[in-house]
Formats: sequence, structure tokens, C-alpha cells
Amino acid sequence: MQSKSEILATKRKIKAIYVVGFLFSLTVAIPAYIGSEFISLLIGKQSVGIVFATEAVATIMLLSVFGLILKKNGNIHASILALSFGILAVLGIFFLKTPILVILSFLLFLIVSNLFYLNLDVLLEKYTTNSSTGSIRGIFMSVSNSAWVISPLIAGFIISETNHQTVFLVAGLLLLPTILILLLNFKDFKDSPYKITPLSKLITILPKHKDTLKIWMSNFLLYFFYSWMVIYMPIYLHNDMGFDWKTIGLMFTLMLMPFVILEAPLGKLADERFGEKEMLSAGFIIIGLGTAFLGFIAIPDFWLFASGLVITRIGASMIEIMNETYFFKKCDASDSDMVSLFRMTRPIAYIVGPLAGSFFLLFTNYNYLLFILAGIMFLGLRYSLTIKDTK
Repeated sequence: MQSKSEILATKRKIKAIYVVGFLFSLTVAIPAYIGSEFISLLIGKQSVGIVFATEAVATIMLLSVFGLILKKNGNIHASILALSFGILAVLGIFFLKTPILVILSFLLFLIVSNLFYLNLDVLLEKYTTNSSTGSIRGIFMSVSNSAWVISPLIAGFIISETNHQTVFLVAGLLLLPTILILLLNFKDFKDSPYKITPLSKLITILPKHKDTLKIWMSNFLLYFFYSWMVIYMPIYLHNDMGFDWKTIGLMFTLMLMPFVILEAPLGKLADERFGEKEMLSAGFIIIGLGTAFLGFIAIPDFWLFASGLVITRIGASMIEIMNETYFFKKCDASDSDMVSLFRMTRPIAYIVGPLAGSFFLLFTNYNYLLFILAGIMFLGLRYSLTIKDTK
């Protein structure tokens, strides 16, 4: 049992993790919705999906050896290294002029983003018990997502006054205080003995853990949704519907509010009153209906699009926090291999999603993609309705 001083120390570290999560989320979120257009200006919009798919492949390769990286360097040293590469990446985006070098810097920025979120997973799990997983992760995600809420407004203002590269530079400067907070608060961090399991073995083990596999699939579908929304929705709203970036920024700020408002109370409910199955299923129904609604909008009406986007994110926030709560009740800080496999859902979805989107765009336009996406989201019910609640 922890002493009072140890409990207070743990609480201070968790609060520091919340701050780190907020700052890093700002770094990732500020350029998130202008990234696809930025790349399209360099190589054309038809090739945007290939860039994101390339990043995803590289991320998967690094995630497959992430446990070895942690074992060799420790989580804090690995975190500082990742953030340092992030700073180099944004400097490359801002200062380099050759398109291929700018794209390589952009890829490095995205890869670092994915890896550091895994460092945060390990850090947070170190100070979390099963009984508090939903509550602590809910607060962490609400705090982190509050950065996503204000980021579109920041990006919209910057890009209307300057250019895409400046958006990345402003975001990247936030990595400096992030590094400082880690150095000040976690210099005494003691790593757990990380389990190192080859990726090939993990893939064969996963189907034997049916509920974990279902949550893995649920998370994959959520990130498939994100991949299409992040890559195609900004282009659709700006180029096809004619919204300017300040208007899109305001729209996306409203869209992201459910993540801040809902995830903390939903995580607490998952700990104390309900299981994850019902809320996860409701999330897939809401996200599917909201996505279909967006497909029916034929005019550039701000409130129609904003309403549809908010509905989709109500569903996404429910899915996200239930996935996180369920998975991390099954794993702890030493399970770096399983956490890596769980986090691979994002890059795998960012391979499959853009390639599928590029394929469908050969035959149809952006609004029909939304109907296809809605149907894919309803497939999530196959997994959510058959998991066993953790309570």
C-alpha cells in the first residue's frame, strides 16, 4: 500500500502527464487538418493518400521494435529522442525548399507523433490501477482533446495570415516545453521490465484473445474513420464546398467539443456503473448515422455541416474512450508489445484508408465516400456487441 507522500507524488506525476499530453496534442493537432492540403499543393491531391500510407508503413516498422527501443533506452530517454526528431522535422518543413525534402520532413513529423503517443501510454499506465483506468484515461483524453478543439482556430488564423509552413513551425515550438516538463518531473522514472515478443508471434497470439482482438478491430475501424476525415474532409470542404480556412477552423472546433465534454464522464461511468459494450455499440450507431447525414448535404451550409460533424464525433468519442478503457484494463505498463500492437491500428488504418479512398475516388466523388464510410462504421457493431464487459 502506498504512503500518503507516495500517493501525492503519483498524483503530481499524473498531472504532469496531463500537461505533456495537452502540449503534445497541440503540436499534432494544429497542423493536422491542413496537412493533406499542404501535401496536395506539392504533389497533387491524387497522391496525398500515398504519402500518408508511406508514413503508416514506416510507423508500423518502428512500432514492431518499440519494445526493444524502450528496453535499450528507457521510456523517458526514448521520449526525449522522439521529441527532438519532431523539432528537426518542423524545422525541415519550414526552412527546406525542395519538395521531396519537405515531404520527408512531413513524414518524420507524423512518425514521431505516433511513437510519442506510445511513450505517453507507457508513462500513464505506470501510474494507473485497473480500478481507475477509465477515470484517469478519460481525464487524460479530455485534456488532450481540448488541444484539438482550439487547434483548428489557431491553424485557421495562422494560415490566413501566413502559410502552411508557419503552422508547422508554431506547432513544433511547443515541443520545447514538453521536453522540459519530462526532464523536470520524470528524471527518476523507473521502467518496468518490458516484455519483448516478436511481431509475428504477437499476430498469432492475438486471435486467441478474442475480446482483445475485437477491441483491436474496433480501434482499427475508428482510425479508418479518422483517416478519411482528416485526409478528405478538409479538401472537400475547402475545394468542393468553398468554405474558407477560418470558417473550416471554427467548424472543426465545434466538431471536436464532444471529445472534451464526454470522454472523462464516460470513462468514469465505465469504471463505476456500466460496462464498455453498450456505450461502444451506441458509439458505432451514432457515428454511422452522422456520417451518412453528411453525405446528404448538397449545399455549403455551415450549420448543416457543423451539426453532422458534431454527431460523428459524439459517436467517435464514445468509441475512443471505451476502446482505451477496455484495452488498458487488460494490459499494464510492462505489456509494451501488446500496447504496440494496439497502437498499430492507427498506422494500419492509415494504409488501408487512404488506399481505399484513392480507389473509390476513381469511380465516385467525395460525398459518396461518406456513404461508404457510414456503412463501414456500422460493421463495428459486429465487434462491440460480442465483447465481454470487464465488470
